[in-house]
Amino acid sequence: MPSLPSKKSVRKAIERAWFEAQPLHMTYVHGSFVESTRDIRIVSVVMDRHETRIDAVRLDNGERRHYRIERAEVVRIAPSGS
Repeated sequence: MPSLPSKKSVRKAIERAWFEAQPLHMTYVHGSFVESTRDIRIVSVVMDRHETRIDAVRLDNGERRHYRIERAEVVRIAPSGS
């Protein structure tokens, strides 16, 4: 089964944040089509048969959850101090 498509720029920023242990700022579209922005730190990358998710901790409240990368719209390395 093919994986769900994601933006190349999103994948590249996620890879950089993961390998450099940097915080990540992202705009994410939830399953209910609500858009939100988050500053997160990646804990691990979870690859399934048809999707890739990042296991991450939110920097503002410490909540840990999975994010599906095909739902990420804009992702960039967060400024230092986040």
